[in-house]
Amino acid sequence: MIVFRAGIALLVCLAASCFAGTAPARAGVSAPGAVQLLECRINRRLGFVDPYRPVTIAFVNRGDASIGTVRFTIEYAGRTATLIDRGTFSKDVTIEHDFRAFWNVPYAGALPQKCAVDSVNDASS
Repeated sequence: MIVFRAGIALLVCLAASCFAGTAPARAGVSAPGAVQLLECRINRRLGFVDPYRPVTIAFVNRGDASIGTVRFTIEYAGRTATLIDRGTFSKDVTIEHDFRAFWNVPYAGALPQKCAVDSVNDASS
């Protein structure tokens, strides 16, 4: 009887979260300000972080003005990297770029411990 009640409670919780329209949070990703992080992934090659395209970041500018520079901080396997993306990032356009970081680091999974936007500068700066 206890297992049955626990199963019903789980179904009620799942249904409530579905109807509330909440999406599950992705570990290690934060999105302050006008930039919404869609993905922050560490890529693998033969047991190590991929030396050719180690970090993939996808983001969208949700602000009204174009963005010229976005600065990210990534923490992975006990190391920290600051990555800077420069360009003209218009409103509501998905940007996906690969960055070089964490060379020769053993692969510890696809999600970093932290992936955050540190600063954003508009395109006119």
